Amino acid sequence: MSKFYVKIVLLLLLVMFSIFIGVDIANKGMERIQSPAAAAGAAAGQVKPPSSAATGTVKPAAAAPAKPQAEAPKPVPQQQQQQRIEQDEAMNYVGNKIGDLLQIGAHHAIQTVVSLFGGLFG
Repeated sequence: MSKFYVKIVLLLLLVMFSIFIGVDIANKGMERIQSPAAAAGAAAGQVKPPSSAATGTVKPAAAAPAKPQAEAPKPVPQQQQQQRIEQDEAMNYVGNKIGDLLQIGAHHAIQTVVSLFGGLFG
């Protein structure tokens, strides 16, 4: 096999591996957001039957049960509120720094992939 075909086969293997990893990550993310059963049902193509609005039938409105009114929230002492604000500010700072590090890491990862392809095909 010539060098060109070896490079093409390696590129196709890399693309297939990337696709499979991407699908796996997406499935795990869906299971984390929804329950595993809901993610499996969506993957299997299960759909709900059409609602009554889509079929044109009208159901009579039932009397809604009376809900007791919610109690007013208790006031939070000023010291606890100030402490919560400080904790939120600290978490925001940490979150921003982690986001910056992820952005820098993604930038370097893209440069690495580009240089890898440049080395293969350049």
